[in-house]
Amino acid sequence: MTRAAARLGYTAPALSQQLAKLEREAGATLLVRHHRGARLTAAGELLAGRARRVLDELDQARHELARLAGLSG
Repeated sequence: MTRAAARLGYTAPALSQQLAKLEREAGATLLVRHHRGARLTAAGELLAGRARRVLDELDQARHELARLAGLSG
């Protein structure tokens, strides 16, 4: 968690709080912590996949908007 938090620019406690909030909103456990790391649950895998698709769509929209504006993406 500490390394993941650092990569994201969060402290470990802040990342844990955000994850707990997301789990409450989802109504499901998204991540199972182990002494050697963590793994996504089935619900976490589902949400991560959907989030990747949303972010990919957002990236594509930005490129299309830049192209419409005559900018290079």
